Amino acid sequence: MALIHILKDRCPYCHEGLIFKNPNLFSYRSGEMNNDCPNCKARFMREPGYFWGSMYVSYGLGTAEAFITYFICRLFGTGMFDMINLWAIILVIILLSPFNFRFSRVIWLYLFSGID
Repeated sequence: MALIHILKDRCPYCHEGLIFKNPNLFSYRSGEMNNDCPNCKARFMREPGYFWGSMYVSYGLGTAEAFITYFICRLFGTGMFDMINLWAIILVIILLSPFNFRFSRVIWLYLFSGID
């Protein structure tokens, strides 16, 4: 059930308030977060540098996406690692970076939502 709330960018406490100000993933201001939940007033920004740990989550997501892209390229390609596979991996990582930014922060909030 928490996975659905994570995918919808909902508050880890009340599961109703939005974590980000703009729900559109590809807008210019998609990275702006609410300081508090609009519904239950839970604090998202706990301290300066709180979301530095979400970089590790983003790294894990990017690595998983790179491996999946590599195996798809091997499945439909020649079986050798060539420049086409490399460019496909780079393209997928660049295209999914806005998703990774938001998703890693939401996962980080959900991982430490019980700790205040």
